[in-house]
Amino acid sequence: MQITDVRAVLLSYVYKPSEAWKWSGGKVDVWNTCLVEVRTDEGITGLGEAGDGHFVPEAAAALVAHFRPMLIGRNPLEVDALHQRMMMASTYWGRRGVAVGVISGIETACWDILGKALSQPVYVLLGGLRRSEIPVYASAGMEKPDDEFMDELREHVAAGYRAVKIRGGYSPRRDAALMELARRAVGDSVEIMIDAGQHYVPRPWSLAEAIEVARAIEPYRPFWLEEPLHIEQPREYAALRAKTAVPIAAGENGATLREFRNLLEAEALDVLQPDITHSGGIGEVRRIAQLAELHGRKIAPHIFRSGVGLMAHLHLMCAIPNGLIFEHSRMPNPLRDELLLNPVVVRDGCIQAPRADVPGLGVHLPAGIEEHYPYRGQVQRFAVEVDP
Repeated sequence: MQITDVRAVLLSYVYKPSEAWKWSGGKVDVWNTCLVEVRTDEGITGLGEAGDGHFVPEAAAALVAHFRPMLIGRNPLEVDALHQRMMMASTYWGRRGVAVGVISGIETACWDILGKALSQPVYVLLGGLRRSEIPVYASAGMEKPDDEFMDELREHVAAGYRAVKIRGGYSPRRDAALMELARRAVGDSVEIMIDAGQHYVPRPWSLAEAIEVARAIEPYRPFWLEEPLHIEQPREYAALRAKTAVPIAAGENGATLREFRNLLEAEALDVLQPDITHSGGIGEVRRIAQLAELHGRKIAPHIFRSGVGLMAHLHLMCAIPNGLIFEHSRMPNPLRDELLLNPVVVRDGCIQAPRADVPGLGVHLPAGIEEHYPYRGQVQRFAVEVDP
């Protein structure tokens, strides 16, 4: 089998005014998606996702075109060899960021092809189904009036979720108030994560501020505090962990095994959150999970892109022993659902494994989707100030 073509597929979903959402890092008006389609001479096509294409779609598409010549004529079943070839070809200028995100998308598409070629779901190729259901949380809780915020969380619990994630990242007082509202809304039996998103805000917290926030939210028993510091501060993360009983999670901005190795060796995190669409692909995140297991750490991936990224994570989480919980975005995004061959099922606080009779990842490009969701450009406006 040989690769005959590799192309980027740029799609946009423009939010209605009532759907646009904001948090401490800015506002999102348009949801952009960059898929990667890999075609072969045997008629098998694979789909992957370059998560960084959400932010810089044109740059991601240009890098897909850059890697295309070194992939044409190669065997897509040699997934690790192709991954290494692309990483080495970009080592001088692309060891992280959008280059790794594009490599992630191409690599994931090759896994999809491999599963289809062998008539197996990808989780079988990753070692087999370790569990048929995974604990899941509803990921939403964006900025809105208090009563709407509480009603939204109650709706997630009514829909079968036993854990929810809200967005913070403001200040000790405001983040504690948000946790108090969330706890009142869902009660004591539902887990609550709070995402500070300090990788994105215009004025990120210092270590002292992060410690103050962690201590302020402790009474509300958060499942974790996410991204209270920049990912490039492993020593500060370790210092924060020593000052609070709140578990600390981060990693959605981390890229490749090397960066996560540094975080693990510094004992920076309780929970690692690599993203297949950004961190290097399915194989690389599996290697990160294996290293995390040796360090006694759990994996709870960042999963906030389209249905292609969602299914890649679902197959991996079914196959690794140290997956903690699955992120299920509840923000409006038809590109999360319309790319799936079969809808995902959430029941009794768990997301169900992919169907065993569907080879590959279980995703596709429906006819006419590029015309229905044409690429529109601008994705978000970042905040200039953070409210107190």
